[in-house]
Amino acid sequence: MFCVPLILQFVLGHAVGRVPVAAGEIAAGIKDWGILIGCAISGLVLGHYLKLPGGIMVAAMMISAVVHGLGISSAAFPGWFVAGAQIVIGAVAGSRFAGIQWREAWVTALAAVTWALLLVAMTVAAAWVVTNYSARPYSTGLLSLAPGGMSEMAVITYALGIDVAFIVTCQVFRTFLMLTTAPFIARLIKP
Repeated sequence: MFCVPLILQFVLGHAVGRVPVAAGEIAAGIKDWGILIGCAISGLVLGHYLKLPGGIMVAAMMISAVVHGLGISSAAFPGWFVAGAQIVIGAVAGSRFAGIQWREAWVTALAAVTWALLLVAMTVAAAWVVTNYSARPYSTGLLSLAPGGMSEMAVITYALGIDVAFIVTCQVFRTFLMLTTAPFIARLIKP
């Protein structure tokens, strides 16, 4: 997520700056809030009952996709809500480092940076291949394939006004694919 705006701004020349209040966000009324909360609760129940890979997140995404695709609602959770959820997720992830030794932290950080650079290089190369064999511009290919936060890529896409529907669809599919296939792949390669 950190590298994509830098590539867009300094390599491709797109003006990337601050986005005014939650780009693309549509104000949610009471009915829309009920629908969004219904999607979340339905996803919780369905994900738990069906034991889907990725669990409740995948189920809630699928239900939300159907609701939004059918035009039942076009509202999204407000930016403050998403930011709060990301803070909670970050705090939970950060708490996993309790009791870790500095040496282990440095080795882990080095591995993380190495993997991140490898992912960025693979994304840059894949976007180049895709855009050479399609009618899409390079920036569209880069944003549609970039690993990172789906909501962050959507905000960048809205801010730049670059093929929003295509990029968001690719990001949703990428997330769905990772959540559904990663558990199976992990089982296959686990010694």
